[in-house]
Amino acid sequence: MGEQLTDDELLRLPLRLIMSEQLTDKLLRLHEQPFTQLMLNLLSNSNAERLSAEHLLLFFSKNYPQLLCLKTSLLLCSPLRDMRFTAAILLRQFFTPISDFYLWPSLSPFCQFYLRIILLLSLQEEEFRRVANAKSDTIAQLASNLVPLYPQYPELLRFVLVSMATSENQPPVLLEANLGVFSRIAKPLANILLPKIPILRSILSSCMAHPTSSDVRVAALSAYCSLVQSLPPSKDRNKLRSLLRFFSCVILNAVLDEELTVVPKVLKLLIDFAGAEPNFICDIVKNTDLVLSILNLFDSDKLEEGIRHLALEFVITLAEARKPVPGSKAVRGRIPLHVPIIFSAILEMLFDVGDDMAWLNAQSQDKELNQSGNYTFALECLDRLVFALGGDNLLGAAEYLLPGFFSDPDWKKQHAAFISLARISQDCSKEIDSESLFPGIVLSALAAAMDEFENPCIQASAAMALMNFIEICNDDILKPCLHIIVEKLLLLLEKGTQMVQEEAVSALTTVAEAALDQFDKYYDAVMRHLMHILTNATNKKHRMLLAKSADCVIAVGLSAGKDKFSKHVQVVMGVLISLQSSLNPYDPVTNYVLRATATMCEYLEHGFLAYMDSVMKPLLESVLLKPDFGIASADVQHFDDVGTETARFKGKRMRLRPSILEEKALACNVLLGYVVVLKEHFFPWMKRVALVLAPLIKFKHHVEVRKVSARAMPELLNSTNIAIEEGIYQNHDGLSVKRMFGFMLPTLLESIHKEWDEETCAIILESLNRCLELSARHLKEYQVRNIVEEMKYLITSSDARKSKRERIKTEDYHGDKNKHEDLILAHIGECLTLLIKTYKADFLPFFDELSMYLTPMLVAEESIQARTVSLNVFTDLVEECGNAAVRYYDAYLPYLLVACNDNDPIIRQSGVYGVGICAEFGGSEFTPFISEALAKLNNVILSPNALAPDYALAYDNAVSALGKICQFHRFHARAKAIATWLNCLPISHDLEEAEEVHEQLCSMVERSDRQLLGENDKHLVKIISLFIEILSFSQGLVTEQTRNRMVKFLKGLKDTMPQSTLCETLSSLSNKHQLAFKAILKRSILLEPDVPSSRFHIQKS
Repeated sequence: MGEQLTDDELLRLPLRLIMSEQLTDKLLRLHEQPFTQLMLNLLSNSNAERLSAEHLLLFFSKNYPQLLCLKTSLLLCSPLRDMRFTAAILLRQFFTPISDFYLWPSLSPFCQFYLRIILLLSLQEEEFRRVANAKSDTIAQLASNLVPLYPQYPELLRFVLVSMATSENQPPVLLEANLGVFSRIAKPLANILLPKIPILRSILSSCMAHPTSSDVRVAALSAYCSLVQSLPPSKDRNKLRSLLRFFSCVILNAVLDEELTVVPKVLKLLIDFAGAEPNFICDIVKNTDLVLSILNLFDSDKLEEGIRHLALEFVITLAEARKPVPGSKAVRGRIPLHVPIIFSAILEMLFDVGDDMAWLNAQSQDKELNQSGNYTFALECLDRLVFALGGDNLLGAAEYLLPGFFSDPDWKKQHAAFISLARISQDCSKEIDSESLFPGIVLSALAAAMDEFENPCIQASAAMALMNFIEICNDDILKPCLHIIVEKLLLLLEKGTQMVQEEAVSALTTVAEAALDQFDKYYDAVMRHLMHILTNATNKKHRMLLAKSADCVIAVGLSAGKDKFSKHVQVVMGVLISLQSSLNPYDPVTNYVLRATATMCEYLEHGFLAYMDSVMKPLLESVLLKPDFGIASADVQHFDDVGTETARFKGKRMRLRPSILEEKALACNVLLGYVVVLKEHFFPWMKRVALVLAPLIKFKHHVEVRKVSARAMPELLNSTNIAIEEGIYQNHDGLSVKRMFGFMLPTLLESIHKEWDEETCAIILESLNRCLELSARHLKEYQVRNIVEEMKYLITSSDARKSKRERIKTEDYHGDKNKHEDLILAHIGECLTLLIKTYKADFLPFFDELSMYLTPMLVAEESIQARTVSLNVFTDLVEECGNAAVRYYDAYLPYLLVACNDNDPIIRQSGVYGVGICAEFGGSEFTPFISEALAKLNNVILSPNALAPDYALAYDNAVSALGKICQFHRFHARAKAIATWLNCLPISHDLEEAEEVHEQLCSMVERSDRQLLGENDKHLVKIISLFIEILSFSQGLVTEQTRNRMVKFLKGLKDTMPQSTLCETLSSLSNKHQLAFKAILKRSILLEPDVPSSRFHIQKS
């Protein structure tokens, strides 16, 4: 073979030659200079050279892709380090689908195979870390294109595992690179790796304990995290938990060896791992040494601020990763063991504030401190920890740590203590123990702090803490100190700075709401101060103070009652309307004004209509606010705009303004409140509000906006319905319930389909059902079709989520998810029932389609809610469609019979009720099931726990079902069944069934049913006793009509029976029944509540 090779010759070379060292040498020398120059030009600082090289590269990629890839791959073995690095980067572009140079699909199988092999061989020989990592990234990118990976790239896994398994003989550079490749391929190879867990555990542990290279140790930890996240939960995967200890070891060694760049890398891995696998990592929490070693990083003087932040970030991430179900092993249940240490670390950071002069001269909370990174981060962590664990779990640590800081001469420690107390108290769900000494210590400290007029920011933080702490104090704590608290707060209103006044007013509002009628005696004094503020604080800078003062006036007024408050209503509404019309967008004052106007609407009810024209325009402007977010500039750390925050999302730093979304959600809530309170009188704004709120059900940026908007739909529909029916507004611009629901329905269905939050999905479904209650009769066939299709989708989605929960059941899952899933299923059932009741037999074609979704829900392995929904939907179909539904009996009735003897009371009740309905409407189609049905119902009635509270409803429904078999299938029902039924009467737990069953009894008696009365009327005494007992029962067991018929029958006995027979019959009654019978004859029966010793009581007239 000559020195020069043509392109065609190159592509036809046998594989054994391609892989030979001699040919590689030749290829490297082939047109080496021009191609090398092309690569160098790609790295050039000259724009012209670089652009020319890119154009040439694009030309080759389109016309000679295989030659370009092969020649580039040969440079992986170039003696020039930069050339090898550039070749690796360029090849990665050839393998990346979103790249302009994506070439992989256009390459021949031969070329693809060659590239796969040469990449591995070149990596094996690489000595420089940067180049090795670039090559490993290229290999990983190539692997991501190959699906399934193993059959298409079998050499890769063998190569990586052999390298990792012989770590003691491998250069650290190569080992780190191969661990990087493993991290990227673990997920597509999960099924292959699962059986290899014992080997992998040994390999990874060896790499994690690498004796010389911290880079290898960190790479091994990263590979471990990727492996765990790739494998499905199983006992085999749990065996990898033993390697979690290496995180602590690597951190400790890095600190001891002063390799401080390693620590943040490991902590970041832990943070990501804790967020992704909170349940798997729970053993870390059991391992106190590891948690403590991470928390101990706070005490190391060697470590910079960022590392301490990452350490705290890790434990906070663990705390908030997941809410456990009661009794579970979730992380959140164990973190409280370390709360004092975590809280102490947060407090230390909160001490890091600005200098004394800035503190003393502060005039507002926003500018009160020269806030450090420590302070800001600590405040964020405290909020997250409180939200994750709940204030109650932190209160114990607060009781232990805070009292020493309340009276500390260092104002920074006082401030940190008060701020912490405020944040913790805000999220407490339980009242604090009145027997504890802590409330007294807190209130005394806060009262003393409010006297520090030389430190206005201490006064403000104390008032803020008081506002939140009061909410968890009961009357026993509040009443003795109410006077001193009010006195101190009024003094702050009189003499404090504006910042202090704002916090004092907020605290006073909370005190008034907590004290209720006890606050009445302070009404005049408090109102005098507040009205002074409302009438005199007219400067623009006073708007927050005005809004808070108006809110406080309302709270104080509501505690005093309408008589006192009515004279101040006009002033308050004037201030609120003036404020609302003058506020700028995104002004934090808006939220206070919105809440205050909502409270006033609730208080004034229809009297609020006088102000509606003034408040609606700015309110709708808040509802229509657009979200404000985007990608933040990398070199900008702070933003001048108030309320702007940054967060990381999918690797990008995002700029967002959460206050806009909060205002939007609150405005939607206020709007809903107006509709609920004003009802039909809201009609003039109905159309406009419907047009605004309906699209917001799909508002993806804020879940509360979606929830509130969904809840508003049925309220708007109902109010419109009432207004039109009552003719309140003659000119309604063609607006009707039918048109409004036609506008709402597509949005409701689309939002249900797209909603990812299960709780919100349940709320939207509930709103749909409430709308259907008003409008189902107006639907067109295509609209019914759309609803049915969405119910199919929801059932399928619910089943998929159930499967996912089953996969993680071995560890833990969120208990609320099951609750919301049950709600979704219940609402699906309600929706289908509404359609069935509306369209009856016309709905059967849709039910035919739904059956394939409903019948799988009937099996015993399904949840109670799923089975109940399917059983009840079928039962409703039978009840509404009658004989037209009998064709479904063979598919559904066997499940009803099985459900009759289920241990769950809800399933049992659904089963027996359904059997009764099928007996009533099934005709001859029910006949084959009668024998089994009687046996199942008999089991329910004779069950030892039949009348236990949980099962009593099922018992009543079983008795009713038995009666229906006797009534509608008399020929097939044995006489014994009627006697059993009679002996079960009366029933008294399900009042609706009781009325129906006792009416059936009355009808049978009136027509002298021989099987009921028995031979020689042997059951007559029993029947008379039943009538007397039913008529004497305290609750309504019969309708008024049935009651009159029973009384008529009893009175008629005197005329229809011989005297001797009547006397003999009556003598068989108990004494109390005889007295009751006489009272009925005299029309003087008086009903009394049941008592254990007697089910009725006779009182003489």
